[in-house]
Amino acid sequence: PHCTPLPEVSQLEMDDDNPSDSDESNDAVDTLPLDELSHPSVAGAISIFIRHAIAFGGAYENDTQNYGWKAVSAIAHILQGDRETLAITTAGSSNAQSIAASIEVKDFIAAATTHFHLGHHSADKKKYCNTVANLLVRLASDCRRQIHSQAFGTVFNLILLLLLRYDSCRDVELCRATLIAVGLVSGHLSGRIGELLDLTETPCDAKDIYLMYTAKYS
Repeated sequence: PHCTPLPEVSQLEMDDDNPSDSDESNDAVDTLPLDELSHPSVAGAISIFIRHAIAFGGAYENDTQNYGWKAVSAIAHILQGDRETLAITTAGSSNAQSIAASIEVKDFIAAATTHFHLGHHSADKKKYCNTVANLLVRLASDCRRQIHSQAFGTVFNLILLLLLRYDSCRDVELCRATLIAVGLVSGHLSGRIGELLDLTETPCDAKDIYLMYTAKYS
């Protein structure tokens, strides 16, 4: 299916009508090399960029530490434009919560495996949740060092907007683990984590990881 545009993104004179041709299964989540994620839409291209600029598993670590969050923050500011945070939250929060609740620790591990060579099939789920939580602590440290606190919410808004394209854009789906990881960090730092995780509902992997992360980061 064709990827639909981000809300009002046509104001930026970007074409978001190119199809995403990848037919790989969900087991390939967030692990495909850039050249296999063909014909990206605006949402897909930005998702791929975030995957590389804010390297969840530690690849390009020097770049990530120096400018990854700065670059993503700049893009987030441009795409948000004049849209109010409340409107973005209203449109995107319920959708984002649904995606976050469905993601499993193996998806995060798959996103990091390319760089850390972590196994996929260990029965020790708590161990892997702890590993992902440690990665989030590193991302949060990079984030706070690179961008102003006022930009945390702008980056979080971008994640909500991108996740709105989850069902229609294959590249957004493939990069979902990194997008949720960035959302967990920026949502926590901006005080808006409740828009991504429903902390009152049934436990899920993303929530377990988040609670481990906050215990380490506080």
